[in-house]
Amino acid sequence: MEDVFLMVVLIVAIGVGGGILGSHLKARRITSRNQLLRRLEVLEKKVGDESVEQRLQALEAIVTDQRSILREKIDAL
Repeated sequence: MEDVFLMVVLIVAIGVGGGILGSHLKARRITSRNQLLRRLEVLEKKVGDESVEQRLQALEAIVTDQRSILREKIDAL
């Protein structure tokens, strides 16, 4: 009779311990995600919209310009 009681107690303890561990890991994952989002926002502010837009315009110009104009611009750099 005592063996059955011990087995039930162990099963309940393992179940509760697993639930606590799962909750803890989920909370850490959410915290990590929030920290990454904050870092991403800071980096976006540092880069700024204007610099990205200027880079995009430069790339568009490189793709759409004729070869001779492109060669002249590269030589000018």
